[in-house]
Amino acid sequence: MSEPTAAQKACQAPKPILLNTGGITYPLQWTPTILPLQIFRLGDLFIVGVPGEFTTMSGRRLRATIHQALQDAGVANNNTLVVIAGLANAYSQYITTWEEYAIQRYEAASTLFGPNTLAAYQQLYYGLATALATHTPYPPGPTPPDLSGKTFSFQPGVIVDEPPLFGHFGKVYQDVSPSYTPGQLVTVVFYGANPRNDLRTQDTFLTVEQQVNGQWQVVYTDGDWDTKYHWQRRYVAESLITITWQIAPTVPAGTYRIQHFGNSKALSGTISPYTGTSSNFVVS
Repeated sequence: MSEPTAAQKACQAPKPILLNTGGITYPLQWTPTILPLQIFRLGDLFIVGVPGEFTTMSGRRLRATIHQALQDAGVANNNTLVVIAGLANAYSQYITTWEEYAIQRYEAASTLFGPNTLAAYQQLYYGLATALATHTPYPPGPTPPDLSGKTFSFQPGVIVDEPPLFGHFGKVYQDVSPSYTPGQLVTVVFYGANPRNDLRTQDTFLTVEQQVNGQWQVVYTDGDWDTKYHWQRRYVAESLITITWQIAPTVPAGTYRIQHFGNSKALSGTISPYTGTSSNFVVS
């Protein structure tokens, strides 16, 4: 734990400091000290990447500040649009106006850097917008630390995954029907494992594949709106993985299948990949 200093108390007033996260550094810093600021320009559209959650009024004031910077630089016109993209590349809790901070409701109590947080962002983004508009090099500043593999979680880890009796991971528990029509829901259930063994970042837990000229081509993944992935613990250490595909009216007729990809954890701690495949089915 960390006791706030007199300077910290004065900086955060009128907010009382319940937990001085700025002074806690084990096992790493609890409060970010380096935050990335970005502005992208696409013609008359300016996308502002902010590393936190701006309240409605603080967002309006930031947009007004950036628009003023663009106007002062001579690039603003009637078509200029400034859009805030929140929680971009980092997270520093809420950002409120000075007036909102004084009232100390939820968002204000979650504003980490005190009542002048918004003013600091306005100052920095004004300079960044001016540099962008005038094609002036802007000092990059310090680089945020790479915390990959250094973060922690209070959620217990996976202990072990078990396949079904006389079966294996990826075995079909409930298969698809032989045929479907557009508008119907395809459902298949596999014996699987806990998805927390591998979150498959930049990958997928499933694919919907179409057979084209004798080859299977991926047409949907778990990133598509028409597919869903559901994990359910069964008994002590078994898992059932339910995959659904809502067939859109525009889906072409043909032969399809669904594949599931996962990773299982042995009692020894070894994590191994597995794959499950449904039977082929026809969409007509």
